[in-house]
Amino acid sequence: MAGPLSGIRVADFTWVWAGPFCTMQFAHMGAEVLRVETMRRVCALRMLPPWLDGPKVRAEAKRRGVSEKVAREVMRVKGKK
Repeated sequence: MAGPLSGIRVADFTWVWAGPFCTMQFAHMGAEVLRVETMRRVCALRMLPPWLDGPKVRAEAKRRGVSEKVAREVMRVKGKK
């Protein structure tokens, strides 16, 4: 998607509400958003049930421009590599 932030890559370490909303706005403006989570505390949106008669949260996030999700256990030595 072309926009004022095209060519910008954003690492999204946010967890709930304001953070994901801001990175969604970056994606709407053309930035590539890379979602980073730990397995211990995933984004609260993952805990919601599927939308009634519509896409699930992951599909909705992808539609809004979040290009990838990365889960890594950063507390372990293996995850820090």
